[in-house]
This record gives sequence, C-alpha cells and structure tokens, in this order.
Amino acid sequence: MKAKKRWLHLCLVFCLTLGWAGSVPKVSPTVVHPDAPQPPVEEIEPVTLEASPTPPVPTDEEIELRAALDALEAASQQGPEAVVAQLETLRGRALDLVMNEIRDAQDQLARSALLMPESIPTSLAEEEAALVSKLEF
Repeated sequence: MKAKKRWLHLCLVFCLTLGWAGSVPKVSPTVVHPDAPQPPVEEIEPVTLEASPTPPVPTDEEIELRAALDALEAASQQGPEAVVAQLETLRGRALDLVMNEIRDAQDQLARSALLMPESIPTSLAEEEAALVSKLEF
C-alpha cells in the first residue's frame, strides 16, 4: 500500500511539473525594446467608449406632423373629397405641409365638376310632353 501511495504522489508531482512547464510561455507575445522612443502624447488617442446610439424621442410637433401625414395618406386613398376635408381638421405647420396636395385635390374636383355629361338630344314631341307633365302638377 505504501508503494502504491508513493507511486501516486510521484505521478501527481510529475503531472503538476509538466502542467506548470507547459503553461509558461516560451516567448513573449509582444516584444518591447527598451530603446524604442515613446510616442508623443498628442499622437495617443484616448479610447472613448461610445454608447449605442439611441433614437431621439419625438417631440409633440413631430408626432402631430406624422399623424397629419398619415391622415393625408389615408384620405388620398379615399379620393379628392377626403383630401379636401383635411382643411377642416389640420392646423398650423401640418396644414402648411399638406396644402399643395389639398390644392391639387380641389383643382381635380373643380375639373370634374366642369365636365357635364353629354345629354341625348330630345325631339320636339318629348319637350312638349315634359312641359305638359310639369303643368299638370
């Protein structure tokens, strides 16, 4: 039993010695020459830790403008009447931003109102029948 215990102690010492010898680096990973001049302080840039950029918090005005642009987009999908109706709801800078689109919608409505549908010419007998029916009421 004593021989076995000595053998284990000897193996343990041998393994520790090998582990210690293997962990010591043979050559330094960086070579520093003592004669090398130090760089001037101006050339050394300080290391700054930059925080991850956070998006700025939108202001009330930006939120209002975004809502106005979203409302205009929805109105433009519904037609020029809905775009013109935005005159009733928008105020201030939001109205200034979308005023050109509202004017274009007003122009489009004015052009469509000027176009009268072509009517079928009526005969003399049809006109007399229409006048008689109006007089009977």
